[in-house]
Amino acid sequence: MAVFRNHWPTYLRLAVATGVMQLTSLLSFGKLQVGYSLALFQLSTLISVFLGHRYFQEGRIRKRLVGSAIMAAGAAMIVLQDRR
Repeated sequence: MAVFRNHWPTYLRLAVATGVMQLTSLLSFGKLQVGYSLALFQLSTLISVFLGHRYFQEGRIRKRLVGSAIMAAGAAMIVLQDRR
């Protein structure tokens, strides 16, 4: 509890961000087909990799970005293939 008391603003921001993420997920599933929604979620990995490197000093950033870019490219291919 001492850690929580010392860092409560960080935990509050984390809770708000998680709530917004859940809300946008539900709205996305309600408005789009599930395949499109899941493809859209793959794009969040790029942001997660960047934030992990920036705030948590995670290593091997290039390797992680390449993997995330491959997943995002696959998601784009799913969306573009269905448009034909």
